[in-house]
Amino acid sequence: MTLLAELPVTPTVPLDGGDRADELLVRRHLAGDANAREELVRRLTPLVNRLARRYRGASNNDDMRQVAFLGLAKAIDRFDPDLGVPLRGYAVPTIIGELRRHLRDHGWAVRPPRALQELTLDVTSCAERLQQATGRPPTPGQIAEALGQDEELVVEALVAARAHHATSLDAPLREDGDGPVTLGETLPCSEPGYERVHDADLVAGLPDILSREEWTILRMRFVDERTQEQVAETLGVSQMTISRRQRAALDRLRRHLAA
Repeated sequence: MTLLAELPVTPTVPLDGGDRADELLVRRHLAGDANAREELVRRLTPLVNRLARRYRGASNNDDMRQVAFLGLAKAIDRFDPDLGVPLRGYAVPTIIGELRRHLRDHGWAVRPPRALQELTLDVTSCAERLQQATGRPPTPGQIAEALGQDEELVVEALVAARAHHATSLDAPLREDGDGPVTLGETLPCSEPGYERVHDADLVAGLPDILSREEWTILRMRFVDERTQEQVAETLGVSQMTISRRQRAALDRLRRHLAA
């Protein structure tokens, strides 16, 4: 009879058994004992919470806990007790990998380059550990020294960390006499009149490179929005003549503007 067949089906493994208890629970889980899997998740919940808290500054902590539990479930299902590696030692990199993958794919309001994403996660976790150890926020130089990174890169990562969260345009910024002023109200608006003034100034500044007839054709075609046939009828020439003169006038304007 195999070892798996000899293992009990009821969850009787003591909670103080450490890695050995974890291994026995995994073997029972692989043998089809659903209670063993639930017991493993319960035993390793403090580990999940600890790892999820490392990234709480980068995303919602409840979301991070859910992702960490997903990583734990994958670790339990993929773990092979015959490899001689403790389950916890196998689960930690699996959970961290799941957390990093989630933040890479879903945790950025504005996504920076991949290398900067990875560094930002390291910087965020390192800053939290240093603050817990010293009781005060670390400087970029202290973080850089702890990670063995260039201080300028650490500063860039700290700035990029702000891209995890987008601020609503309806978020209040301050109060005035009429009530709260929102972020959206402080942003510049698009004024189509500016573009028209710019275009008019550009045309007015052009030298006299087109004949009066050519200007008339362009105005009738693109301001009055007439067809070539209608312009030809108004000017008493053929449509082919209008087409040729329009093309020549536009080519001359393009060459001048590109010079």
